[in-house]
Amino acid sequence: MLLFFEKYKILRSTNEFSDIIKAERYAKIFRRKVEPAMKVMSRSKIVREKVSKIQAGYSAYAETKEVCDLIKKELASLGIDVIEDVSPQGHWFIPADKG
Repeated sequence: MLLFFEKYKILRSTNEFSDIIKAERYAKIFRRKVEPAMKVMSRSKIVREKVSKIQAGYSAYAETKEVCDLIKKELASLGIDVIEDVSPQGHWFIPADKG
């Protein structure tokens, strides 16, 4: 801490002080652990969650064709009837019989 105040006394009248402070701040920032913004989920886990929502009587939405096909396949194997609303953006799976 003493070193910091000595730097301050020496460099307070120059721009070097602000450069040192900036460098110390950047060093703190880059030492932190950086975590990814989004984690990758497996498609099978997504399908299981969507199918469990449909079984509970809720609607489910899927954006990709691959996930939609997997949901259809899983619903067919379980014998669950759904109303499928298809749009260019994705598919809605609405339970045909709630309850």
